[in-house]
Amino acid sequence: MLRTYHVPSPPNNGDAKAFFASLVEAVVRGVERGAIPRAQYGAVLIDEGHDFEPEWFRLVVQMIDPATNALLVLYDDAQSIYAAGTRRKFSFASVGIEARGRTTVLKLNYRNTYEVLAVARAFVNDVFGADDGDEDAPHAIAPESVGRHGPVPELARCTSLAAEAQMLAAQIADASADGRPLDRIAVLWRHGAHADAVARVLNRRGLPYRYAKDSRDKDSLFDGPPSVKLVSIHSSKGLEFEQVFIPAVHAFPGTDDDDAIEAKLLYVAMTRATERLVMTCSAETGFVARIDSAIDAAKRASA
Repeated sequence: MLRTYHVPSPPNNGDAKAFFASLVEAVVRGVERGAIPRAQYGAVLIDEGHDFEPEWFRLVVQMIDPATNALLVLYDDAQSIYAAGTRRKFSFASVGIEARGRTTVLKLNYRNTYEVLAVARAFVNDVFGADDGDEDAPHAIAPESVGRHGPVPELARCTSLAAEAQMLAAQIADASADGRPLDRIAVLWRHGAHADAVARVLNRRGLPYRYAKDSRDKDSLFDGPPSVKLVSIHSSKGLEFEQVFIPAVHAFPGTDDDDAIEAKLLYVAMTRATERLVMTCSAETGFVARIDSAIDAAKRASA
């Protein structure tokens, strides 16, 4: 929009996050002073609305043609995995969205097996709120399984990150030998060192993989011959795989990380699995204990 309407762009000082924020602010100011016209679009769809800032919603509302007033927002607060999202407290009305009487709650989960969803839900259960009928307040609603079943997720304890990588690579090799397409297998990582360790072992075993180190690599993730996907958890949103392997779950949360954000992040990783979920750790932490408890509950429910 800045280029289209010849609005000067802010300077880029090398801080990508700050530069993006300044671009948004420049568009907002451009709309406010009439340099960028309002009501340009007959309809707007916002996916991953839980990652939107209130200011972004206010901008989008101004860009919709009042004659149609067509806005669809898809919002799942349980997947709000950025720091700003957990601090964000607002009503839809406060950003100009008329939600009352126009809200539909989609509870049925078609992606995950009952067992995968049960473990993920139990792990992060404290973020889910009751459906109190307040359509104007975004909140997390617990999903419900459609009843498709599969193996209970696994948590394997290892002696080191290197041992975790060996174990995951062996499991991936076994899955491939059983005829599972490599394209449907992913290793989701929190820190690059975890993915590097797995990549080294996959390489030694001759197992092809594609390594998405940042969001720019995501676009080419499925290019080329079938391969295991190594994807950061943040970049995995919107993706799904038959088998998901998550190394080093003991690394959640880090020293300076927010527990609630990290719990949601691991929830997102778990729910990328459509059939099988395997996690590994090489230390005991509060999150590891929570995963253990969630798996035990799923086993009892499946017995």
